[in-house]
Amino acid sequence: MWKQCRQQEKVLAGMMSERRRRAERKAAYFASKLIDPIQTLRATGSSVKIFKDSAQYQNNENRENLMPWNGKQDVLIDRYDGRALLDYIAPYDKKKNNYQMTEEEEELEDRLNYERYRSIIEASRYDLEERSVIREVEAKPVYDTKMAPTEKEREKNSNQNQFAVTDI
Repeated sequence: MWKQCRQQEKVLAGMMSERRRRAERKAAYFASKLIDPIQTLRATGSSVKIFKDSAQYQNNENRENLMPWNGKQDVLIDRYDGRALLDYIAPYDKKKNNYQMTEEEEELEDRLNYERYRSIIEASRYDLEERSVIREVEAKPVYDTKMAPTEKEREKNSNQNQFAVTDI
């Protein structure tokens, strides 16, 4: 009887360690996928043979086939140019913005500003240096660790996703 219990215990320990290793590999895989998408951007090109065709050259160099870029008439690009796919963001002009906030919006902005600078306000209340508080805020991770599942929750979820298979 003790021998059977010991064997069963070894089997369970092996299954648990296998699940733990699998969860670690899975976590490492997903962590590697959570990088900045800009860092994964790749631009590739290929060599092209140029054939001397005067008609094609005239067609490409004809200014009628070019279009203005970003609304600027002096900057002309081909319609197949990749810059045409970029968005145009106009520079911000404070003089054009005559928007007046309502009382609700002003109240909301005041509350948001309080939340934004709350750590500095609390530091001044406790007579702490402002720079040290700012360094602490910058050192904190951007994401909320409470939102990330713990190891126990991950293990519980993996156990819930398993199905019992029996011979029919």
